[in-house]
Parts: sequence; structure tokens; C-alpha cells
Amino acid sequence: NCFLPLKQKSSHIADYCNKLLSRDAEWAPYIGWDVVLIGKDELLKEPALRDIDSQFTISRAAILRTDPYQVYSWHKDEYRGACINMTLTPDWPSHCLFGRDKDYASKYFTELKYDPNTFYVFNNQVDHCVINFDQPRYVFSIEFVQTSDTLNFPEIRDWAISNNV
Repeated sequence: NCFLPLKQKSSHIADYCNKLLSRDAEWAPYIGWDVVLIGKDELLKEPALRDIDSQFTISRAAILRTDPYQVYSWHKDEYRGACINMTLTPDWPSHCLFGRDKDYASKYFTELKYDPNTFYVFNNQVDHCVINFDQPRYVFSIEFVQTSDTLNFPEIRDWAISNNV
């Protein structure tokens, strides 16, 4: 499994992030992305994220920007076992792909087609990439205090399903 849409939709953070994007936000480089950090007090106004934080402590949240015509190449995250992502630009042309090797030169892939205002538990330990086209791509993303050594996608996925998050 590569991702799981959460049942609880964004009732706050999507609007908050879009307001930030409409201003001149201060962007900073972070492992291949440009980011704007989101304060935890703002993050916890979102019921779904407050529920998740009560079980899996969130360390930080940010808006990630991908430039036009940029590819974030196939990779597995070094330290994140899972994260929570939500697109802020659902109608703009980009692809988020998860892949498994067919052979040395090819992959089979599954695409995560983001729905608006929807949080996704994202498996960072499966090869994934982003292909962006002619407009900047903006994604809200959270990281957990626990790393891939102690927290993984199936644990968060199973908890979210059993708790109807």
C-alpha cells in the first residue's frame, strides 16, 4: 500500500495555507523543496490533525513548492516512514507516482490523484516521485517526531481506519 485518503476533510488548514499563498510568503530551501513552515498552534486547529497528533506526535508542518517543469526524482525518504500530505493545487497539472521495479530500467506505478481538501497518509518508504508541469505545485505536508525506525505507514493507516479519521 502506498497511500490512504483520510475520511476527515480539511476544515481549516487548507484555507489557512491558501491565504498564505495569496501573500508574499517567505520561502526557504529544504531537501529539494522550497517551504513555508506552518506553526503547530495553527495546525492543531484542524480536527483531523489534532486527532492524529494525539496518537503520533507531529514535529512540523509546511507548504512544499515544486517549480514549473520540475521532477522530484524516484526515491525513498531516508528518515520518514510516513507523512500526511494534502494538495493545495488539485486542478493544476502534476503527478505523484509510487513505483515498484519491473527491471533495471522500468517501474510499474500507481498514481496518487489528490482530491481537494483531503489528507493522505503517504508511504515514504515506497519509491515515489513528483512530475510537475507548467505551474508551481503546492502541497501541505506534515512530519512526525518518530522516524522510519519507529513509525511506519501501516501503523498510521491501520490506526486511521480503526478510529474513523
